[in-house]
Amino acid sequence: GLLASTLMLVKLVHISNAAGPMVVTLLGIVTSVRAAHPANAPMPTMAATPPRPMPDVVLQFAFDRSDLAEAAKYSLTTALSTMTADAGSLSFALGGHADAMGSDAYNQKLGLARADAVRNYIVNELKVPADRISVASYGETRPVASNDTSVGRAENRRVVVTVTAADAVR
Repeated sequence: GLLASTLMLVKLVHISNAAGPMVVTLLGIVTSVRAAHPANAPMPTMAATPPRPMPDVVLQFAFDRSDLAEAAKYSLTTALSTMTADAGSLSFALGGHADAMGSDAYNQKLGLARADAVRNYIVNELKVPADRISVASYGETRPVASNDTSVGRAENRRVVVTVTAADAVR
């Protein structure tokens, strides 16, 4: 690492490194930290990296419903609010899911209706270009919880929003 020792600091006020040991001023107390590289060597720089994709956003749905609840709209808006300015450089993959109540064919259609509802919200309310969004339905084929309990079935009724670089999802 850069420093030979590590300090856990609550409030950092000032850092200086004028060709010598790094000096950290913390709430009026000066603590000296020995540098792990020669004093005359230039400070290492970190290469710029593209922003990491955000974690998947999981939106839950009521039983046998495909309409986007207000809580889901809020979660989606909050999660994507920092990215919508970069929407032209991002792709959004929406995967619709259902619990195991009902036929396979019905749950496939329900998963698609849920993903379409999320796509429509992202396009119409968050102004993300529609060509940056792909939609898929997995019906009941990819449960994240047991379909034997009401709690598990509720977890399986969802749309997963995955954000990637623009050309990664097509």
